Amino acid sequence: MNYATKTLTGLWRAALPACLLFALGTSASVHAADSEAAKPSLLSLQVDSYRGKADSLRAVELFSARSSERASSDPSVQLAVSSGTLLDLDLASIAELQRSQPSSITLRLPTRERGTVELELFAQDIFAADYRVTASGGEDTSTIKRGLHYRGMVKGEKQSFAAVSVFDNEIIGTFSTPTEGNWVVGKLEGLNRNHRHIVYAESALLDKKGAPSCAMDSSDRENFATFWDEPNETASASTLNAPPKAVEANGSDRSSGSGSVNALETVKCATEWLETEYDIYQNRGSLQATTNYITGVFNNSATLYANSGISLRLQQSYVWTTNDPYNGSASVANMNSFQNYRASSFTGTIAQLLTFRSIGGGVAAGLSGICNASRRASMSTSGVNAAYSTVPTYSWTVDVVTHEAGHLLGSNHTHACVWNGNGTAIDGCGAPEGSCPRPGIPSNGGNIMSYCHLTNVGTNFNRGFGTQPSAVIRNRIESAGCLSNCGGGPVGGGALTRGVAKTGQAAPTNSTLSYTLVVPAGATNLTFTTSSGSGDADLFVKFGSAPSDTANDCKSTGPANAETCTIAAPRAGTYYVAVKAYAAFAGLSIVGDYR
Repeated sequence: MNYATKTLTGLWRAALPACLLFALGTSASVHAADSEAAKPSLLSLQVDSYRGKADSLRAVELFSARSSERASSDPSVQLAVSSGTLLDLDLASIAELQRSQPSSITLRLPTRERGTVELELFAQDIFAADYRVTASGGEDTSTIKRGLHYRGMVKGEKQSFAAVSVFDNEIIGTFSTPTEGNWVVGKLEGLNRNHRHIVYAESALLDKKGAPSCAMDSSDRENFATFWDEPNETASASTLNAPPKAVEANGSDRSSGSGSVNALETVKCATEWLETEYDIYQNRGSLQATTNYITGVFNNSATLYANSGISLRLQQSYVWTTNDPYNGSASVANMNSFQNYRASSFTGTIAQLLTFRSIGGGVAAGLSGICNASRRASMSTSGVNAAYSTVPTYSWTVDVVTHEAGHLLGSNHTHACVWNGNGTAIDGCGAPEGSCPRPGIPSNGGNIMSYCHLTNVGTNFNRGFGTQPSAVIRNRIESAGCLSNCGGGPVGGGALTRGVAKTGQAAPTNSTLSYTLVVPAGATNLTFTTSSGSGDADLFVKFGSAPSDTANDCKSTGPANAETCTIAAPRAGTYYVAVKAYAAFAGLSIVGDYR
């Protein structure tokens, strides 16, 4: 459960003797789950749904055209990376983006290494409906800006990943491709009047002496709610990790190594409380800047979950602007301190504490964080790094934060002997947790719950969680009685009556209203129509289950609210209808009818 980190470099090392660094390479072959043919990621399919819309995916340049410099031109940057591109933020372009708040953009990033990278992105509300910011010193948080948060893909790379958050004077982002791995976009640390940023490949980081590794041994087991090698957890894992609907009976992933799951995100939402120690506030310099850090990291993490079909929202940002009560010098001790202070008061499904102190990494309380009667079992802590020299290391931070949350939401490591329906491991990037052969190492990089950052293949964000770990998390979320459906406060939905219009329907941007209509045998020319009101609604219809942008029997995605779907020979049974707000709509009317 522990992600050990190395101070200053942000790279991880083993902290306890049970999981010391080990020799790489085995004679066993990597499991089929890591070698299937690539298919489009879920993010790329969502981006595709914006194509053809008026003013969609318009080009945006947020950096000064003449500011591009090699990383080697800055001595402090040269200490950290072998290559990269330095860019000055264009504050006027940032202000225009904040004013217009487009639902989709193509962000152009000039780089020295690969020319102009174009990120095709769509806006995403990452917050729970009752999200709030709280400061320990009682500061007024009513004026805190939430920022603009986007997710999507690298243009032309259907298996890629991208997440970008835009604030007044800062951009926080990562993107990843199957061939080039993870890239980082972020503001340089230190005195930075020109808001200088860097774009660099994670592989260009110079100090790679350490790597993430498990740091849990028998002496620490009482600190965890469940363990892979305890009898009860083994039984539970055997059930929860058995091949679910998205996995073939032989254990092979149906989806691609890009993390595509060929499914909607979970209907239910898990939520996360993120808290920062005082040292992060001291480093960032203000409450707004610290909140930007929290939401920027969370957007990248939540996008990794979304690309694996998992809905995660930010419940609360708690910022220590005064001395905090956490004093653990190691990750487990700091988690215990966090549990003792916060377990009775945090809101949300799970909670995670972040610190820049050197505590030996991240650790989670177990695998049963959802709806656990003991709130202590739903908590984790992560020791992360602000930067290496002056270079931000967001990909490392996002990796460890996402990994620890993944444990709380139900997933073992991929090297645990609980997968594939037969109690074996998915990959051999870590020593097997249990009694099973050690597989090989995936040539295309590991996923979030792996320890492939121990190897030269690394962890590749475009692979997401992989199908089996993500299926486990989805199953846990969807079956959780304490969780509610996702939503952003739309007004309407429900069962339709043949020929009777529902009027006054409304929904904010990127939210969805859901309807059903029961169609009898012998009916013909089934038609659903939306009209009236303001905004831009898109219509999706599917027999037997909820439709999506990419899985439907009929869709209509024109401008404004005038949409029609007709099915000439409908089946007898229930048709499901989704009206998605491409732009916020109000006063909409919807009717379903048939002959």
